[in-house]
Amino acid sequence: MKYNILILGASYGSLFSTKVLMAGHRVSLVCTRPTADLINHEGTIVRFPIKGRESLLDIASKKLPGALSAGTPDEIDPGKFDLGLSHKTHFEAFRISVGVGDLVEAEVQEAPVADVNLSDFFGLTGTRSTLVRVTGPSGVGTENFIPLGTALPYTISARNPADAGRAVTELRILQQLDEELDVRTFALSDLLLGDLPIDLPAERGAFTGEFNLVQERGYVLQLSAGVDVTTRIATWLLRAIDPDTGLLVTDPKIGLLQPGTSATVGFTVRALPDAANGSEVLGAARVFFGSAAPLDSNVVTNTLDALAPVTTFSVDDLGNGRYSLRWGAQDNTLGAGVKDSTVYVSFDGGPFAALLTKTTDTAFLFEDRAGAVQ
Repeated sequence: MKYNILILGASYGSLFSTKVLMAGHRVSLVCTRPTADLINHEGTIVRFPIKGRESLLDIASKKLPGALSAGTPDEIDPGKFDLGLSHKTHFEAFRISVGVGDLVEAEVQEAPVADVNLSDFFGLTGTRSTLVRVTGPSGVGTENFIPLGTALPYTISARNPADAGRAVTELRILQQLDEELDVRTFALSDLLLGDLPIDLPAERGAFTGEFNLVQERGYVLQLSAGVDVTTRIATWLLRAIDPDTGLLVTDPKIGLLQPGTSATVGFTVRALPDAANGSEVLGAARVFFGSAAPLDSNVVTNTLDALAPVTTFSVDDLGNGRYSLRWGAQDNTLGAGVKDSTVYVSFDGGPFAALLTKTTDTAFLFEDRAGAVQ
């Protein structure tokens, strides 16, 4: 059976149509007027690489068993492509990410594309709001000390006000990473939209994808998240997309966040290996609900404890298998201090086991088991 097949776009559409024409089907390409005239007059030529052949193989549409035509959107009759199914023919918009270059030269239009500068989002004046909150790593003491070489967790929550007139359809979250943090160790955490968890692949510094939430929430979730290593800005862009139009949903009752609900995103990051001991690490976020003015979060502050305490240990043989153990630990003046100590012992050259755990004592009388201590 031969089918009438409609393809939107003539660039990569010509590649797909060539494969369909080989099967003898009838193809209509939707494109601009100049491109349609060119295709209708000369057809298309697609170059394919062939294994074992150095040069590309040219395949002309006019030499294939199928029939190819092209036209502008107002010239195409969708009814010609109705297969008589239980559902009427409909159109669906979606994104296609491709490389550079096009197969139809007439449609190639090269233009320089400026790099995205996320710093521009911080050029606007924001408003401090309790609707946005950052939670940083839980440290020690009043200085909130955090260690070097450990993954530090951060979460950012953004709440749609309970009195909001509609659901949020687009949400942008940004956090400027402190200079003492190593952007190379940035890793995204899972998301939470209201009571709906969104699982992301583990140990990813960036993620772009779509989640079909049409049955659960009535929209397709578009998500782009990661960190810009140049500006040191972590960013999340979440959009609720209408599956029929490919655009943001317009129904005020459908969206990412219903009034009174929150979105939570997060990440982990480590401090720079050479970060200075006693350095402050600040964390704050900025959130955009759609096109509204930015809202700023609280600021969380931690202090880096980059130097380990210095431990002293001595053993005095008292005879008859009895040993006097003494130890101590001294932290630097910019450190978190020493809370307690754990003492280990090994018998018969075996693995060390804890003798005393989390003790504040600094001395212990040890009695050997018939010379077993090493």
